[in-house]
This record gives sequence, structure tokens and C-alpha cells, in this order.
Amino acid sequence: MPSISARQSARVVVLWARFIAAMIAAVLAGMSSSFAEPLPIDAGTRTSFNIRSQPLADALLAYGAETGLEVFYDAALAEERRSNEVVGVFTRQAALQVLLRGTGYSARPIGNDTFMIAPAPPGAMADAAKLRQNLQPYFAAVQGRIDDILCRQRANAALAEVHLQFWLSPSGLVTKAEVIGDDGDLARDQSRAESIHGLVFAPPPAAMPQPVNMVIYPPSKYSKPCNASDAKRGAE
Repeated sequence: MPSISARQSARVVVLWARFIAAMIAAVLAGMSSSFAEPLPIDAGTRTSFNIRSQPLADALLAYGAETGLEVFYDAALAEERRSNEVVGVFTRQAALQVLLRGTGYSARPIGNDTFMIAPAPPGAMADAAKLRQNLQPYFAAVQGRIDDILCRQRANAALAEVHLQFWLSPSGLVTKAEVIGDDGDLARDQSRAESIHGLVFAPPPAAMPQPVNMVIYPPSKYSKPCNASDAKRGAE
């Protein structure tokens, strides 16, 4: 089997021949095709990431530059796959899972701070799709309530899209919330996050990945008035 072993400046290494895997879309940050064994890296340390969607090989290069991790992957990824966008504050493990989401690949540890990107285990993609389907009703309720809250805040009603990231306790309490990305208005961002922090929803499903990333889009000419539903909604 031919191989390539060119070390990039970001300590990302290209290795191996061509892999083929199916693609599937997922909607939850952290719900990826990475249903393989967990990655044993700094589970408690969180870092700010801003990696755009791009050819997967380029995204892994950017990821390596930001984290210092060494990643081995198939050279054909440069042609066949695109990464998911990684924007926000994550552990290095969670960021890699988000980056790989929907690609059909997962990350497998092969040494200290070294990972191999390989096809997801059989059945993992179907498991991800099933989990997403099971979580949709819960997230529809969460999205609706957050929309209503932001709608009632006049300062938020006509804003550009809002990227929220939050964590839920087993009881459904929002224990932490933050706005990811930067629109240049720190005080307004903090206000948005404070609007979510402390909310109580129904207890989340036990299998729900966290944190939750939600994008709330601004009103368009087709939107209903704010007192009904001021924003189109999306979650990932």
C-alpha cells in the first residue's frame, strides 16, 4: 500500500492510501461520526477555535496548527471530503469531533497527542442519524423557547445571526451559556448569553452530546412578527 509521510509545519502528517466512506449530515455539535473510543486528551481544557469549512486535509492542518497535535490521515481527503466548521470554545477532543462531523471518519488515538483519522466503525453513521432523529423534538422545544426570550428583548430582535453555545445539567438547567464568534459588541454578547443562563428546560436525553450549539437567524421579510416568532431557527 503506497504511503506519504510529509510532515507539515503544523505537525500534521499525511499517510496511507485512499479510504472511501459515506457522508451524512448531523445537526448537533459533538454528534459526529466519531462514535469510536473516546479521545484521551485534556478533557477539561477548553480553547477558542475558528476553523472554517474547507477541504478536510486543510482543516486538519489548521487544527494541528491550533492544537499542536499530530494527526495522520489519508492523502485523498484533500479531494474527497470537506470539514465541518469549528467555531467556538471546545476541548481539543470536542473540536476534532465537530470538525469530522458528517465526513464518515473518526479519530483514533495511536500515541501521546497523536491520532489516526480512519473510517468510522460500521454502524456508527446509522447510530448518529438515529440519535439525531430522537433528539429533534427536544431541540425544537429548546429552540422555540430561546427564540421567544430573545424576541422579547428589543435590542436582540433585529440583530445579525446569533451563535449560542450552552450546557444543560441532567435536570435541564442551563449551567453555562456563551455567544461564540465576535460581532464587536461584547456587552451585547454577554446580554444574550445571560438571557439563556439559568433557564430550565425538560431534562435532556441521557445520550445528548454537549455543549449544544444553536444558531438563531435574524428576521427576514418572510418572518412572522416578533410577538409570534421573531427568528428563523437552526441548531447544529
